[in-house]
Amino acid sequence: MAAITDEDAEARKVGKARRARQAELRANAKLAVQGLLKTSQGRDYLRWLLWVGKVDQQPYRSHRTDTYFSCGELNVGLQIKAQLIEADPHGYLELLKEMIPNVTAPDTSTDSGPAAEPDSDASPNADAEPIEYS
Repeated sequence: MAAITDEDAEARKVGKARRARQAELRANAKLAVQGLLKTSQGRDYLRWLLWVGKVDQQPYRSHRTDTYFSCGELNVGLQIKAQLIEADPHGYLELLKEMIPNVTAPDTSTDSGPAAEPDSDASPNADAEPIEYS
């Protein structure tokens, strides 16, 4: 068994300090994300980050190098999404709900029986404006 040298001891100190700093950065990022998810403007910004990160978009393109690049963008977007869910699952759900405009709960105030079946060809968001980011 090899003896621990001063260099090994110093490397362990540096490694321990680096791990402590990484834990601090993760905790600070979590607090920042939680704060952003609490405001409408913050959720808009996070939604934009997910869009830039190609979350819920098809990464495949006509040329393989374009596909590689798109998959890299998607990788970053999925890491952002994972951090949002880890930081505040309910805030993330609120963010998703805001992405579905003009969707309302069914009216249960009348006792006229079961609600009529919607037209199968009609989209629930047919009148909704698409959300575009630039």
